[in-house]
Amino acid sequence: MEKVLKKSNSFYFKLFASAIFLAAVVAMFVYVNVKGDINHNILSFSCAAACFVLSLLFIRLTAKKILLTLALGVNLVADSFFVLSPNTVSTLVGLCVVCGVQFCFFVYTLTLSKGIGLKIVNIALRVALCLLAYFLLPKYITIGKLEMIAIMYALNCVVTLFVLLFHLKKNFVLFLGLLLLLVSHIFVGLANGGAELLKAGADFIKFLSQHNLAFMLYIPSLLLISFSSVWERQ
Repeated sequence: MEKVLKKSNSFYFKLFASAIFLAAVVAMFVYVNVKGDINHNILSFSCAAACFVLSLLFIRLTAKKILLTLALGVNLVADSFFVLSPNTVSTLVGLCVVCGVQFCFFVYTLTLSKGIGLKIVNIALRVALCLLAYFLLPKYITIGKLEMIAIMYALNCVVTLFVLLFHLKKNFVLFLGLLLLLVSHIFVGLANGGAELLKAGADFIKFLSQHNLAFMLYIPSLLLISFSSVWERQ
């Protein structure tokens, strides 16, 4: 009986905390959108920080929860370079740091695979895609260091999503969060030179910049990832 009560109290506390953090993040998110001061706004950074704190609040000593919380923490560090001190050097450092986020999710997918064979396939697929991108893309487009790192980040995210498809029942919220995160980063890349590499029109770049589509997806993606940690199913 006592265990049942503790479990019930834990559930209601999670529900209450999730609702409070959701309301706080949504309030900040709506405010910066209405004000139109999304880039380099401290409230934008605070949204990412709140998602990390929510996940940290309910962290437990399980590999999955630790990895999801760590991913949000590393993402917050990367955001500090992008938002708080934006320049060429900090952007490069931030992009390298954000690759650590994908490393956390990569390790997370390894915990999902029970057989050693599936783990090897997971690793081999990531290595193969990154090597193909590194050696083949420069032959067809002019690509710099930042763009190459961003592409490898995106490729690893795609593989992570692919693996999660086979474990969708217990990872649906995480899958949706990562999908939004990937699309958000793609929009960021397109608005910052990627569209020019792909010969996309200037109107498309202007559309991305004016409507801040990347940020519109970014904060909801972090919320979903934090909820997937809080409500992670064993």
